[in-house]
Amino acid sequence: MKMKTILLSLTILCLLTGCGYHLGSVPPAGVTSVYIPMFENLTHKEEITADVTEGIIKRFKTDGTIKITDKENADAILIGKIVDYKTEAVLFNDQDVGEEFRVVITVDVSLVTISDKKTVSSGSGLRGQATTQIVVNQIEAEKRILPDIIKNLSKKVVEVIIESAW
Repeated sequence: MKMKTILLSLTILCLLTGCGYHLGSVPPAGVTSVYIPMFENLTHKEEITADVTEGIIKRFKTDGTIKITDKENADAILIGKIVDYKTEAVLFNDQDVGEEFRVVITVDVSLVTISDKKTVSSGSGLRGQATTQIVVNQIEAEKRILPDIIKNLSKKVVEVIIESAW
């Protein structure tokens, strides 16, 4: 009977303390708020800069682990660069003309503390991608799938920034 009581007590204690495990995301040490300026764009597609930056801000807000704020109130700044934008044909018709394309956007990001300029989390070569068929023309097809690419990319950026702190 005494052994059952001890085991039950240990089980309850373990459940209450989580046994060292946690649910949800944990921000990098000391970072509870972040400022995200416009990403630097090193590609020929300057028109995607605002959409990529806004998509990543939106994803941080949805995640909720780190609060988005202005530079004066932030613990850290997320420095981002759009380093590549490419399209590649993945399906060809009988005349060897591309009918389906993959569009890939690649970014590098670093989370840097404002107080001591220390990089606490980073990721390079993070890719967001989607595939589309050409209906009207390639430019319109790329515009149509851009939100999906940004959603995919933003999820990866937030995961890497938060999880690399472990």
